[in-house]
Amino acid sequence: GRWQVSTDGGGEPRWARNGRELYFTAGGGGGGILPRLIVAAKIHDGAGFVADKPTILVKLPQSTSAAYDVGADGRFLVHVPADGMVSNPSQRPHIVVVQRWFDELRARVPLTPSP
Repeated sequence: GRWQVSTDGGGEPRWARNGRELYFTAGGGGGGILPRLIVAAKIHDGAGFVADKPTILVKLPQSTSAAYDVGADGRFLVHVPADGMVSNPSQRPHIVVVQRWFDELRARVPLTPSP
């Protein structure tokens, strides 16, 4: 079935490992000026689906692209881009892969036999 848990919209749902809490994001509207939140609703066993009113757990930094997940130990894992890198794509971090780096190291720092 389908049940409404959020009273004000929401997205990115994640279940707690024990299945007794539902996490999701809320807010973040208003052109990025409203805070984006991680909220939780406790779920109860019973004759049907019963959820408590959601409560705010975490206020995410002002970044609409912050992603999150819940670790097996219950901690929140949040990926937040570094300040200033979200608004300017040309400054985003990049990865450099160096293959055969021992060869490159030997070419840059030749070994000399010790006396």
